[in-house]
Amino acid sequence: MATLIDTFNKIFNIISGNLPFTFAFIVFFIVFFIIFISFIVGIFMAFFQEEEREHGRKVILRSLYVFFIFFIVVLIFTLSIYFIKKEKSPLSVSEFPPAPFSDFPPPPEFINIGGVYFGAVKILKEVEKKGIFETTKIIGLYAILCRKDGSDDIIYVGTLGKGKTEKESNYKCWLEKCGNEEKNLYITGLIFPEKQFNRNQVTELNKKINSKINPPCFVADN
Repeated sequence: MATLIDTFNKIFNIISGNLPFTFAFIVFFIVFFIIFISFIVGIFMAFFQEEEREHGRKVILRSLYVFFIFFIVVLIFTLSIYFIKKEKSPLSVSEFPPAPFSDFPPPPEFINIGGVYFGAVKILKEVEKKGIFETTKIIGLYAILCRKDGSDDIIYVGTLGKGKTEKESNYKCWLEKCGNEEKNLYITGLIFPEKQFNRNQVTELNKKINSKINPPCFVADN
């Protein structure tokens, strides 16, 4: 008894999980049954009733015609279900798209100098074009690096906002400590909000950083 109940439960779960397909199957079965009955009636009329023989033949032909149309409809429906399920089927390993991590932008670049984190390292010559040394409207620190063979050597740490004299008085040392290779000079910066920091605080921080790392182009009154 329990086995019979389990069987009915399985059938019910299959049917309830595929209601559209089950409904379509019932409709198709009813239509097929009607066509089949019509065909049997036509045969009976054509072969067993003299007065209805012609009408019986027409019923047979009409039944076969309807059956052919019905067969085409069922075929189209079945193929449609097949292709829909195929599109929804899980992807194979070879069909999985590449991992999205390669499309992510690179994480922000930071560099620790004397316990303080500076921003991204950029080519000095490119940053110079933006007038970073000419402006006196910003408060911040910057560091000059010499990049060779994948390593960065800190050769100078100074304060921004002093004007173009800042670079003019130190550039010769930067170039000398980087083997006179201007293309190897890089810069990184740290800008402070003017409302929260003043130049004296930034200058003190600069002195602390220089005392820790003692860069080769350090100037005492910097």
